[in-house]
Amino acid sequence: PAAPAPATRLILRAHRASPAGNRARASSPPRAMKSFAPVGVHKFGGTSVQSADAMHQVRTIVAGIAKEHQGSPLAVVVSAMGGKPKVTDMLIDSVKAAAVGDTDTCRKLLDQIRTKHVTGIEEMIPGPEHAAERERLVSELNSDLEGIMHLLRAVTLMRSDDPKLVGVISGYGEQWSARMMAALLRATKTEPAGDNWVYLDARSVLVVEDDAMATGVAVMWDESSAKLQAFVEKHPGASLVITGFIASTKDGGITTLGRDGSDYSASVFGRLFEAEEVTIWTDVSGVLSAGPRVVSDAYVLPEVSYNEAAELAHFGAKVVHPKTMQPTQARLDWRPDAKSIPIFIRNTFAPKDRGTRIFEVSPLTTCREICGVSAMKDMCLINVMGRGMVGIPGVSSRFFSALHSLGISVTAIAQASSEQSITVALLARDGPRAQQAVREVFRPELTAGHIESVQMVEDVTIIAVVGDGMSHCPGVAGKVMTALGHAGVNIKAIAQGCNETNITTMVDGKHTLRALRAVHAAFLANLTVAVGVIARSTSVANELLGSIKQHAAQSESRFGLKAKVVALLHLPEATNGRTSSIKRVPSESGRLLTAAANKRSSLDLEGWHQALDAEGSAPDLEAFTATMLDADVPMRVVIDASDCDAAAAFHARWLKEGIHVVTNNSAALVGPMPAYRELFKCRGHMTRYVYGTAYGDWLPVASTVTTLISSGDSVKQVEGVLSASVSYVLNRICPAAGGADAAVAFSEAVREALEMGLFEQEPLDDLSGLHSAKQLLCLARDLGYEMEMADIVVEGLVPGGVSDLPTSDAFAQAMSAHDAAFAAKVASARANGNVLRFIARLEHLAATPSKPRATLCLVEVPVSHAFAGLSGSSIAVSFLTQEHGEQPLTISGAISLTSCVNALYSDLIRLARTLDTRARDRGPALLTSQP
Repeated sequence: PAAPAPATRLILRAHRASPAGNRARASSPPRAMKSFAPVGVHKFGGTSVQSADAMHQVRTIVAGIAKEHQGSPLAVVVSAMGGKPKVTDMLIDSVKAAAVGDTDTCRKLLDQIRTKHVTGIEEMIPGPEHAAERERLVSELNSDLEGIMHLLRAVTLMRSDDPKLVGVISGYGEQWSARMMAALLRATKTEPAGDNWVYLDARSVLVVEDDAMATGVAVMWDESSAKLQAFVEKHPGASLVITGFIASTKDGGITTLGRDGSDYSASVFGRLFEAEEVTIWTDVSGVLSAGPRVVSDAYVLPEVSYNEAAELAHFGAKVVHPKTMQPTQARLDWRPDAKSIPIFIRNTFAPKDRGTRIFEVSPLTTCREICGVSAMKDMCLINVMGRGMVGIPGVSSRFFSALHSLGISVTAIAQASSEQSITVALLARDGPRAQQAVREVFRPELTAGHIESVQMVEDVTIIAVVGDGMSHCPGVAGKVMTALGHAGVNIKAIAQGCNETNITTMVDGKHTLRALRAVHAAFLANLTVAVGVIARSTSVANELLGSIKQHAAQSESRFGLKAKVVALLHLPEATNGRTSSIKRVPSESGRLLTAAANKRSSLDLEGWHQALDAEGSAPDLEAFTATMLDADVPMRVVIDASDCDAAAAFHARWLKEGIHVVTNNSAALVGPMPAYRELFKCRGHMTRYVYGTAYGDWLPVASTVTTLISSGDSVKQVEGVLSASVSYVLNRICPAAGGADAAVAFSEAVREALEMGLFEQEPLDDLSGLHSAKQLLCLARDLGYEMEMADIVVEGLVPGGVSDLPTSDAFAQAMSAHDAAFAAKVASARANGNVLRFIARLEHLAATPSKPRATLCLVEVPVSHAFAGLSGSSIAVSFLTQEHGEQPLTISGAISLTSCVNALYSDLIRLARTLDTRARDRGPALLTSQP
């Protein structure tokens, strides 16, 4: 054959037809002869051409592409104008209106379409020099609209919206937008073609069989190739603006390519041109790991495979339609030397974003466990159950035939290996008629009892986990189930294909957000924890929220934990039902502040105090609990730092409802033994009760108890200085020998401790020994002793009876009544060469092994004693065990408000690390020295 004309850069290589003819190769792309081969085909969706401004943005992008490819010809495919309303939707609605005889609505819709396009044309290419181009475009638009009105009159007469006629009318939108875009590119002399941009109506070159198969149209590659080559030979040196969505049939009729047909058009032309790439320009910056509206930390995936993209798209992700990828894949081409064409998803409105490349499976896609998570809501399950199904051929066939007869598509299938049940997932709207049809098919078996029931489970969501890498990574399915379990989401059914690209779980619709976020977080993001904080003291709340804010960056980078405070409950000071010894100011009367009430995902940890006063509500524990339950995140944790009986009463309930509890509030731990046992029964296999700071504050006392017990050691005696405030007071009135500070009076030491914030909410709890007794009881119960508060003999530093004092200074002044008595005790101790310590003691007695002797009193100890050297607010606990002989194991350290709240946050980190592998310690950030 003659060589192609040199000026013609686009000549398609016609492939050799097989002996069986072109129809046999209808689904196999042709071999193109390379002379005009655009580097890429660029498709712009409806949002990209929705207005004149949007079209000018497209022009800018096209000019940039032309510069990048150094003059190579371009092929641009466009959709109909989008926006609100979309042109295609209005055209389809006009046919529906005509079918019911509503001609007024038809005219209104066509007028809207005319106005939208005329406005776009006038704004797109203004100025007198373009008047002729504008007149031509408007004239063609009016002519088309007049023809559409004639067709709609026929529809009105027939009272039928024939699908083929709908296809003819709905395809006009692409013609108008393509003409407009070609005119804009010519008017602005956009490279690479300047004023040689040519409008190509795809119906003149793209030939398909629209009734060939149920799965959609089949491109007739030979005819299409020949027609396209003839067209480009008539337009040497041109670049093309091509209509998407529409095509012609082999007998010359007009048809469409169906759902997402414009994207499909781009990939078809990409194959016809043998392009190096196909780019879909849309309103997102690529394929996202999850829906950004429901998963805030979703991100753009730089690379996904064809398989991954198809799976994500099937389950509702905003990706290209699976059929769009078919022409670009070499494995679907019959030729042995065919090459796959990558598809890029990029953002018209953020063209600098790199987007996502969709291509073959590669190390980039297999090196990760999964690439994304998608959800399909508004589904239902149809479940056929019965022992009579076992081993009986044809049951599944009859089941699916019943669904096929109604034209119902099955989204997912699950079947037990016992053959006693078959479950399918369908769209919720198809559920009732599907259930009825299946019941009719199996009525004989239902009557005979061979099949027990045909159930429909409503309000179901499908959670699809997709990734090429799962076939190479053992444990992915287990990780999915664990993530859902930790989030409190129950699984109704599971399905997985043997290609191991997708794991599908079906869950209750009300758990959609929680399930999606939990699975996404398990694989693709840091662990997000919803935190609810409870405090009675403003200073405690301030320190705790400040600690969360201060450590946020390190928690996320090193431990993979993102803590979001969703609720703050500031309880009233007198919550425990007794009058405080110090009056509190009105601003500390109690408030509840939630993020959801102000449509935020988390509280502002800097301005929380002002927000509490301005936006807070009544301090309601029920409302606080509801806020925690509504948090759709993988893990929910209450940090209770309130020392409040009312809050402690909710601990068991929170555990039952899947909320973890981290607390230094000992109220729930020192109640009657039956309540104590019930509390620990409420800890499920998915919830944890972390209370190590309830005794020992930040010191590892609780963990030491656990270690001693688990090692098999036997604890013979425990001694401890358990109150930081009392320790400080005694160290000030009776400092250890050689101490730098001079002794002060008892009341002065109390005043200093109050100013330092060392006391509990009720100072008398410390001075009377009640607080230390609670800690001793917690420790005893952790050692396995069934004890009550009444079993502890307490001799407090001061008696009760002081209440309702206006200030801290007044309380300290009231304590001056005890100055003389303590001065005498100090003098006596010094005379004996001793110091005073308030010591809790637990002694194992052989006579009563189940109940040790427990005491708490002021004791003189020699300077050689381990507790004699304590200074400031230090506390200490000493264990005398069978293994350690006469050498006690002593733990000591200084206590402050900051150390206490930091210990609570540390417990939160430890809890997350225990339950979720993402919260593992990733190691320190290494410092790089500068040269």
